[in-house]
Amino acid sequence: MSKISPDSIDRVFPSSRALLSTLVLSTLAGSVQAGTCVEISANNYRCSGAADNSSDRTQKLSGRDLKVTTEVGFGLDSNEIRQFELYGRGGLSFIDEHQSVIRSRNGSVIDADNYEGGVLSIITTGTLISATNRGIAAYNEGTDLNINTAQVFAHFHGIDAYNYGSGALSIISTGKITSAMSDGIAAYNSAESSSLTIHTAEVSGKQDGIDTRNYGSGALSITATGKVTGADWRGISADNRGTDLTINTTDVTGGNYGVFAENKGTGVLSVTSKGKVTSIGKVPDDPWSGLGIYAHNQGTDLTININELFSKRAGIYAINEGSGRLSVTATGRVTSIDASAIAVYNYGTDLNISAVDASGYFSGVYSRNEGAGALSITTTGKVIATSQESYLSSSGIGARNHGTDLTISAADVFANRYGIEALNKGVGVLSITTSGQVTGVTDHGIFAEHTGNGEVQIDIKQGSVVEGGKAAIYANSTAGTYINNAGRLRNLSEYSADTVIETSGAAAVITNQGELHGRVQLANAVNNLFFNLSGARWDSSGGFNEFGEINSILMNDGRLITANRSAHSPQTTTFNNIGYLLNAGELTMANGQAGDVTVINGNYSGGGGTLVFDTVLGDDNSLTDKLVINGNSSGVSF
Repeated sequence: MSKISPDSIDRVFPSSRALLSTLVLSTLAGSVQAGTCVEISANNYRCSGAADNSSDRTQKLSGRDLKVTTEVGFGLDSNEIRQFELYGRGGLSFIDEHQSVIRSRNGSVIDADNYEGGVLSIITTGTLISATNRGIAAYNEGTDLNINTAQVFAHFHGIDAYNYGSGALSIISTGKITSAMSDGIAAYNSAESSSLTIHTAEVSGKQDGIDTRNYGSGALSITATGKVTGADWRGISADNRGTDLTINTTDVTGGNYGVFAENKGTGVLSVTSKGKVTSIGKVPDDPWSGLGIYAHNQGTDLTININELFSKRAGIYAINEGSGRLSVTATGRVTSIDASAIAVYNYGTDLNISAVDASGYFSGVYSRNEGAGALSITTTGKVIATSQESYLSSSGIGARNHGTDLTISAADVFANRYGIEALNKGVGVLSITTSGQVTGVTDHGIFAEHTGNGEVQIDIKQGSVVEGGKAAIYANSTAGTYINNAGRLRNLSEYSADTVIETSGAAAVITNQGELHGRVQLANAVNNLFFNLSGARWDSSGGFNEFGEINSILMNDGRLITANRSAHSPQTTTFNNIGYLLNAGELTMANGQAGDVTVINGNYSGGGGTLVFDTVLGDDNSLTDKLVINGNSSGVSF
């Protein structure tokens, strides 16, 4: 461990400790110790009697297959360095089943070392108190190391366990574990060992709440059913070099990290929190101080499932360099004050994110998929990027994909620059669906660019509003753009002559079932198609609508507004480079003033639709609205 109490320095040098223990064993083996523990058979001790600070002494017990038990009413309270100093060969067990209170005023409560095989087992059901050192210090060179305890209050580590044995390390605590100056629980499992398992209730440490390092061949598993706190450093820290790394918690709070998980093993990294994860950022100038969950995986899958999270820096910061998928699910609110609420990077296969509310400084949700699979983001609540800095490329939802499909489904999204910013360099489709209000204040509500090989598909659901300072939607694809609007699209200026949709690359197909407010700038491509369906409304009054090349078609079955009441003088609205404007709905310039002009730089065909004009009744020189067709006209209009 990086933080070792003063009287455990010799644990860093196990060979020296082994030599010392051999000397102590040869000196003490077989002797009856004074104090409250009595040898009842060979290397089998029973401890009795109530605690008495005036007469209690350190119980130094040793032997092969050493066994220590307690009786009802036993207690220990001395001013010496340790209460129990236990040395076993071939096995060591300490069992207190009678809720004993054992207090150490000047050292550790239980210091137990086991060598030459066998299991080291410590079971306590009462309360352990150390005013100056550790609650339980256990060192094993046998097989398994097992600790099962209730309440522990310590100055340094509450539980400090080192397993160099050939078996597993297991720690179970049913009461509160507290360290005033160091870690609540510190556990180390060596390369000679197998798995490391921790199951706790409440744990609190001045530095780490739970600090674990598994270099063994098995899995590292941490389960906490109570609150875990690491006041100055990490709530939970887990470093795994074995197989799976699994963390299951309720509430976790850390000074610099809520949860720190590093999996260099061969298996899965999984982090689950059913409560609230909090990281307050104890070091203001350190960009890493204040991460809610840090998870780095080099095994197979990386999975994070959380409820609520609050952090100063990134809320969830996850890197998957494993061979599998990265999945993040947040069912509650995720908040970051100075960074992104969710920031994830994937180099495996698929990347999936599911969130409700997410609020961050740079981004609410940011993802980068360098893996071989798809990137999928679903948000059902409000996603916010709070930065107001114009030079920052902030986005409510930001996505970069180099795999296959990129799919985003969002409700409410707000950011200073881009509401949703999506770039797909992969080989699949870029698909965006919105059901709420999406706002990009200075740039675009939706910015979608496909530079790989695939289409851009954007679906604005009924009731959804998408708006942006430059345009509601910008889309670029070399394979085609498809935009379906059943909601409302608008420029934030709410000026009908400003851009609402801009496309580039290949031809676009735009279907409006709802409301558009603004001009369109379509790609310089052949066969752009625009369908304004029955019941739909498009107001581009005063705007210059660019339809790309001459074969583009505008089919109007709804209401096409080319003059409105926002101007105090006549408006000119232009449809440029249009193959045909087919009017089976209504084209209206009726705004209460005559003199407006609609220009069609292309052909016009009446499909039984209507043309609505303002005109002043008078002589032949009276002011009237005009429809100018710089092409052929056909069909019937009313």
